[in-house]
Amino acid sequence: MNKNQQMSDEECKEVFEYYGKQKDKKSQEQLVAMLSEIQEICGFISPEMAEKAAETAGVKQTVIDSLVRLYPSLKAAPYRHKIVMCTGARCKENGSAPLIKMARELLKTDKNGLSSDKSILLETRDCLKQCKSGPNISVDGEIVNHIGEKELKQVIESLENKEKALY
Repeated sequence: MNKNQQMSDEECKEVFEYYGKQKDKKSQEQLVAMLSEIQEICGFISPEMAEKAAETAGVKQTVIDSLVRLYPSLKAAPYRHKIVMCTGARCKENGSAPLIKMARELLKTDKNGLSSDKSILLETRDCLKQCKSGPNISVDGEIVNHIGEKELKQVIESLENKEKALY
């Protein structure tokens, strides 16, 4: 175990000890605060940390998993970028289904929508509220309208290149 890992383990232990002593440790507010602190230390909420959080608060693991899904600021994987593709009726009419398939293939996503290098999360949403300009996607919170195969490929390559530049 390296020094950084040891420090973060100690920090997490302190967080769990603190929240474990709270009277209202099962409240949603306390659970989210604890998870936010863990994410700040670790970068995301790993399955092991989620299990420890549930144990600390005395709640079921499903409660923690639900909170991680419910709060956009919490994440269960170490991804850095998020692509949300619209599956609404108008986007489907304009060809979103083949684009979603293409994105999954380019990113080589797992069943949770994580790219093979775990740096990009691909999700779908019923509507991005941009119906007149579909198909639409959201890239790290920014809407991209009238997306086609060429543009989608460029977006994905751009995100992947940003990741390569970090290493």
